[in-house]
Amino acid sequence: MARDSSGFPGAWCKLYRGLADLLTIEALALRAAVVFAVDRNYSWVVCEVDCAELVRIWKEGRNDRSVISPILDDVRELGLSFESFSISLVRRIANQTAHNCAKSACNNVTSQVWLEASPPFLEHSLLADCNSVSLN
Repeated sequence: MARDSSGFPGAWCKLYRGLADLLTIEALALRAAVVFAVDRNYSWVVCEVDCAELVRIWKEGRNDRSVISPILDDVRELGLSFESFSISLVRRIANQTAHNCAKSACNNVTSQVWLEASPPFLEHSLLADCNSVSLN
C-alpha cells in the first residue's frame, strides 16, 4: 500500500503460491513494493514492515548465508533509484492495511492492484494507519 501527502496513490496484493517460508514471502513482498515505487517514479520511499527478522537482516547488510540475500540484493539495487530510501520496523497493529491486502490476496486467490482509489475493504485500516508509529 502506498501513501503520500496527497492521499492514496495505490495499493496491491500479490499471492505467492507454493511458498511456506514466511521470511521469504516478506522479502518478496518488500521487493514487490519497491518495484511498485520504482514503476510509479517515487523519489522518497519508506518501506514499513512488521517482520523484525527481515529488518534485522536488512540492517546487517550482506548476509550470503541467508536464503533471502539475493532478494535483498535486488531491493538494495532498486533502492538506488530513489533520492531517499529506507526500511523501518512498525508494530503489526500499525501495519493493518498491508495485512488486509495480504488477506485479500489469500481470500480471493489472486493478485490485485488499485490505483488512485482505494478498495472499500481498506477504508477503515487506511484511517487507522494515519496514526501508525515507527519502532526504528
